[in-house]
Amino acid sequence: MFDQSGEKIISADMGGKIFLWKNESNSLHLIREFPKSTDGITAAISPDGTRVAAVGRDALVHIFDAADGTEIHRFVGHENMIFRVAFSPDGGQMITLGGDATVRAWDLENAELLFTIKLPMNQMDAGPWDFSFRCTPTGCYIVVPLTRGKVVAYRMENFYE
Repeated sequence: MFDQSGEKIISADMGGKIFLWKNESNSLHLIREFPKSTDGITAAISPDGTRVAAVGRDALVHIFDAADGTEIHRFVGHENMIFRVAFSPDGGQMITLGGDATVRAWDLENAELLFTIKLPMNQMDAGPWDFSFRCTPTGCYIVVPLTRGKVVAYRMENFYE
């Protein structure tokens, strides 16, 4: 995943390693490896490239300072593995999707949970595993594919400023 400038890239592996890369002349150079988590699965970089979010099997949201690799925040709330994380365009909020069939919005400035959306899952569903998060001038949108061949979409007005 790229930052807004396209100069930094974050990657994660199933072994819990998270890497921050610099993209220079179509060549990647490792900037930093973040503290290894045995439970990491995916990561995102804030639009300004200053923070890294990592989520995974431990059901925690870890926020790291991209410059020195220190953990700034650790959010608790999901009851199961977290599959995806995305920052808002201004980097002040974050969205996560968990195996507990919830989408959660987090405020990074105040280090708190803003809201939780319980997805309309039933016993036939294997659980959510992905989402799309996009903000436009008319609001922010979350679209989550469900395993029964349907999607749910949510529109959030005034999510970020």
